[in-house]
Formats: sequence, C-alpha cells, structure tokens
Amino acid sequence: MSIPIPDDESLFNNVKYLQGTDYLTIEGTEDLTDRQLQRLIQLLADHPEFRKIPTITILVEGTISEHMENILRSRSFHLHDEVVFYQRRLEDLINVQSAWTIRSLHELNQKDFLKVWEKVISGSLNASSILSMEKQMDSVKAELGSRYKDSCLVAFEEKKPIGILMPHIEPGTELEGRLFYFGLVPDERNKRQSRGLHLHALARLKHDFHAAVYVGSTSINNLPMRKVFEQNGCQWLGKKLVYKRTAT
Repeated sequence: MSIPIPDDESLFNNVKYLQGTDYLTIEGTEDLTDRQLQRLIQLLADHPEFRKIPTITILVEGTISEHMENILRSRSFHLHDEVVFYQRRLEDLINVQSAWTIRSLHELNQKDFLKVWEKVISGSLNASSILSMEKQMDSVKAELGSRYKDSCLVAFEEKKPIGILMPHIEPGTELEGRLFYFGLVPDERNKRQSRGLHLHALARLKHDFHAAVYVGSTSINNLPMRKVFEQNGCQWLGKKLVYKRTAT
C-alpha cells in the first residue's frame, strides 16, 4: 500500500515515512519550516485518504512552539511520549565476545520470537504501543524488508531466553545502525545484564551489518536505558516529541 500523497505536496520528499496496513509514522520533520509542518499536520488530519488510516504518528522537535502544539492538539494529535536520541561512532568498538547464545528468526519460529518480545515489552518504561505483536512484526517486515530475519535476535542463557536485540541499518542510509527494539525479559532486569547485551548489539551492528555509527533512542522516562547508552559511550543527540492521532 502506498502513502496517499496529493500530487502537489512536495513537502513529503523532505520527511521519512513508514506505512503499514493500518498505521503511518512520519519522522524527519526537523527540516520543515513552521508553515510546512502546519500544512503536513493539516493534510494528515483532514485529507480523506489519511483519515482512513487508523493510527498516524508524527515525531517533531522537542522545541516546537506553543502555537504548533496547539495546532497538533486541534487536529486530534495527542502527546504520546518524549523520546531522547543518542549516538556512538563504531569504528573503535572492540570485538565483544557474547556471554549468550544468540539465535535469529532463521532458527526460531515467529510465534516463539513474538512470545519473547511480548515479555520484553511487558513492564517497559517506554510508552506502550497500541499495535498488537503481530502488527508490530508487520512493521518490522515493512521497514527492514527481505533481511528482517537477520535482525530479529533472541539472547539465550543456556536454554532460557533473556532478551531480544534487533540490529539493522536504517532504511535510506548505508552506514547508520539502529536497534528496532532492545530489552530484557522482566526476570532478567536489575541484574546488570543490559549494558553487556547492548554492547554486543552494537558489535553486531558493526561486524554483521557494517554500520559506522549507531543511533539509539528511548523514552525520556526510561532512565535505566539512558544510563546504558551513557555507559556504552553514546552521546546525547536531542529530544523529539511523539504525537499520535487514533481514528475513532
């Protein structure tokens, strides 16, 4: 399904968007002028084709004006989360030996992977998704394409799954590494496992995906994950506000 862009709306060339069967996410709005951002919000809220999409998410700069916030609210976009971004160059990252057995979707079936992912999401300090696990998996496939199985990894301690890591190259780039999701199952939290597993995920980005830089993000409220970023040499990039409009 293609995004329903009116022919005359070239501003969509200046943003990044990801569309699934019933959602649309728009990022990269920082280079838009206030007038362009206002026009984008107007289209997302009022255009008949966009109104058919159940959930639309838009990420905007954390320093937007009160006027722009009012425009978002007036168009039924509500603040869902504040997300902070960090960055780390990977050329000096040493080869990290894994203390865990890592298995991908090439070895696991999707149902088992989703069960672990659902446990990892449970109790997370990040804002919860309104999508089902199956829909979230659809978004992984839509964004990552044919290599999505290489990115869906579960870490095992002996035979016990302890967490997931989902390294990939950001679509539209060649060298920017991201983690679609990262986290531990509830029983493994507060055991000082996060830093090591996150460092292993960065090593995977460097050696398996040939990333030169890592960009990570988490909710501003997720202080443990922000601490992991800092412990692993990631530098603060900035903050974005996440607004959602859900069809009623």
